Amino acid sequence: MTNRWLSRLCYSFFVIAAVLAYEIYRVNSGQKVILSWQYTLMCIGAVMALGLGIVGIRARHRVK
Repeated sequence: MTNRWLSRLCYSFFVIAAVLAYEIYRVNSGQKVILSWQYTLMCIGAVMALGLGIVGIRARHRVK
């Protein structure tokens, strides 16, 4: 059941990871100022969303 939901939501996780990566880029380029703990959470969230997207792609393409 979990693999089914991961395979359904894998592209959404990639979109979330891309948005968080863009926000991290904006902070690093000086366009946006945030607190350090927010920056850390955005980095962790981007990595976790990317990982869940990769696991979802794997579940989607797994041979049954």
